[in-house]
Amino acid sequence: MVQLVRHRQTKESATDKGKVSAFITRQEDIDICVRCGGPNSGHSFVDDSGFNVVVRQLPTGFINPRTRLLIPAGALIDPSIVKQEIESLGLTPNRVGIDHKCFVIDERDREEERRLLLSERLSSTLCGVGAALARRVLRSQDAKFAQDVAREHPWLNRYPKGFDRTNFKFITPFESNRKKWKTLEGVNLLDVFEGRTYRISMIPDIKQRNVVPESMRIILRQYLRHPEAKSLAPDGQECVGSTQGLLRRASIVAGEIVPVGKETDRRWEQGEDPSLVDFKVHEFRKKSNMVVADASDRKTWKKIGIRQIMRKSGLTQKPVYAIINGQPVRRTTLAAFRRAVDG
Repeated sequence: MVQLVRHRQTKESATDKGKVSAFITRQEDIDICVRCGGPNSGHSFVDDSGFNVVVRQLPTGFINPRTRLLIPAGALIDPSIVKQEIESLGLTPNRVGIDHKCFVIDERDREEERRLLLSERLSSTLCGVGAALARRVLRSQDAKFAQDVAREHPWLNRYPKGFDRTNFKFITPFESNRKKWKTLEGVNLLDVFEGRTYRISMIPDIKQRNVVPESMRIILRQYLRHPEAKSLAPDGQECVGSTQGLLRRASIVAGEIVPVGKETDRRWEQGEDPSLVDFKVHEFRKKSNMVVADASDRKTWKKIGIRQIMRKSGLTQKPVYAIINGQPVRRTTLAAFRRAVDG
């Protein structure tokens, strides 16, 4: 039987609950200790060496070396604080689990609390918890969860180390018994290292050895925030995930015409084919040596200035203007341009 201690944050006697949680975890040899809250209040206790230990995100149950520490979906996290506590306490990756649906506190939340003078009015700690919680309740368009900031904080990534959504396509044998899902192993269809297997996990681990599957809820939420590629925003710019209002019709300029075959996918008739899990339209054509930079990158580069880009890249005016204006250039030229400007 698995023993569980739930350490929930409230306003009253927060520090006392930390001491009680640590005591019970050690006394009863608890398997799992969960803390649901935010970094606005610390929980402390005195360890065996007589030092006063304070944690703001992790549960105090870490005092038992065999207890697994979990932060559930209802919590609000500051990734920098969580990472600092994990490193300072010397915790191993398999001991800490952070739900990918934890709401993330960022600098905007702290600035909003300072703007509202919450420290003087409510004795707020100005950690951003209140402002972040308000954004979460109001379903703010700029809301971010742990899974959304995995690129800035790789240890929160749902994919194994070195991979992300673009280069990892996980496949595993079908299993109808849900109890066996946590033990399933599979492979990455896009991985060049043959024979490398990965295991499913419900919670990301710091060493990024496992794969965290996406639920239907996550997929639906991603769909709602997916930009509309066929239309423009009300101001005529490209649509993004948070675009609102009456969309405008986009003008399509025909360039090279490439036949892609019938819309019906005939591969279903050819038996088992791993490429069936990829829903992109496949184009079978000779690889060109000429490429065009992405529109989003060109927009960012324009803000730097042509002269500064020329000094950084060492390129002449002609290729720089060609890249900025979306004209085809050699792959090597664009690669050198990116290294100089973005590197």
